[in-house]
Amino acid sequence: MTPKDTQKQNHKRPPIIAVLGHVDHGKSTLLDRIRETDTTTGEVGGITQRLSAYEISHKVKETGEERFITFLDTPGHEAFTSIRERGAFAADIVILVVSAEDGVMPQTKEVINNLLSSKTPFVVAINKIDAPKANVQKTVQSLAENEVYLESMHGDVPSVSISAKTGEGIPELLDMILLVADIEELTGDLEKSAEGYVIESSMDAKVGNAAILIIKDGTLRVGDIVVAESSYSPVRQIYTHDGKTTKERSFSSPVSIAGWNNPPKAGTLFHTVKTKKDAEREIKNVAPTSGTDGCSPSDRSDTESRNIPIVLKADNVGSIEAIQQEIKKITNKNPDVTFSFLIAEAGSISEKDVQTAGIDQNALLIGFNTTIYGPAKRVSENLKIEPHFFSIIYELTEWLEDHVEKTRVLKDTDKIHGCLKVLKCFSRSKKGHVLGGEVRSGIVSKNDRVKIVRKDETVGQGRIKDLQKQKVVAKSVSEGQECGILLDSPAEVMEGDILSAFTVVKE
Repeated sequence: MTPKDTQKQNHKRPPIIAVLGHVDHGKSTLLDRIRETDTTTGEVGGITQRLSAYEISHKVKETGEERFITFLDTPGHEAFTSIRERGAFAADIVILVVSAEDGVMPQTKEVINNLLSSKTPFVVAINKIDAPKANVQKTVQSLAENEVYLESMHGDVPSVSISAKTGEGIPELLDMILLVADIEELTGDLEKSAEGYVIESSMDAKVGNAAILIIKDGTLRVGDIVVAESSYSPVRQIYTHDGKTTKERSFSSPVSIAGWNNPPKAGTLFHTVKTKKDAEREIKNVAPTSGTDGCSPSDRSDTESRNIPIVLKADNVGSIEAIQQEIKKITNKNPDVTFSFLIAEAGSISEKDVQTAGIDQNALLIGFNTTIYGPAKRVSENLKIEPHFFSIIYELTEWLEDHVEKTRVLKDTDKIHGCLKVLKCFSRSKKGHVLGGEVRSGIVSKNDRVKIVRKDETVGQGRIKDLQKQKVVAKSVSEGQECGILLDSPAEVMEGDILSAFTVVKE
């Protein structure tokens, strides 16, 4: 829907901003400085692991006008790619944060590619200009090498040099954001029913299923029914980003709504209807989505692969998506292993979760940024099912990779360590075949087991009973040397055959 569809859509609306960039380039520190708070100290491992939304006011330097801006704080860890993409999709403008020390890094390139392909307006914030190794000009050059041409280099991308740590350049950055917003002519219709995006969803033991929404247009009011694909919720209370309640909220506002029939999928569009019957009628027409894990056995053609069932509970849906994405990487590195999610939901570990994990002795019960309460804990102790808890995603995946290795079923594998070509067949008796040959690769030794290979096909097996080198008994013969062989094998041996000496190993 474009801003000029109707005459009613003439209200200027605040811009919605996503802050993107490489991990540790200062995205959260920048938001902390803007909000004059300090959330980075509360983050596990110093990495933002969920998507949050904040609303701030800013006084424009030239006009003195007080204006609002909404920020989406997106995760930095590489596992949260889908969440970052969701944040950029919901945003009107992106701040691309690039460190003046490091320049363009892998996640910076990922963001640049997304921005250029989607043609999303963005402003570059060159951060850490106060750092000892800061080199703004080198950073500008690295951006140009990745097709980002700043206005300072006669390009069309605005940029501001800042220090999120000291606050230098922050007012100018906010002014620049609002200037770009004015150029984009962001408008909305206050009279219209609210619509926008589900940013995040979670399950809370006290309030039930909850979701963070960004209103892109219209006004959300208490009494509305919000619908997002197969999920809906009556709007009984509207929570603002700072935890306060309000009776209505309009475009560009981040809000939280609790009471969903099931957690809505993050990244989906939402709209409002008037009655619960309208909502139920709409969700009946939504096709159910099949498995979200991307790791179920049906996704893979290897019928002999080992399946590890997982019961996963996490703080929010975004975390589940990221974990499933990382687990898929494990299956790519281990073709003989698959994972299936018996449960993958937001919320604390319940009695049902423990009982589900108990169905399969190989199942894993995993909690990410969540916990297990009294009754469920007693059930887990009675069933001797140990829940495994994590708060940093790479620690979870490292543990899971270690578990895969420890529980791997070892198989017998033939390792070839030498190949000999049969040059002459002298005789055959009860003692075996008397042969002459040359070692073409590796080493062939007495008592080695061999495969008899003819025209790339194995036609039999045998064992080397004796070896002679220059008519002298030998324990082994190396590459390039000729020898006499006494081979014990019921199979026929012909000149030109290859005897492949092998050892059986478990792996």
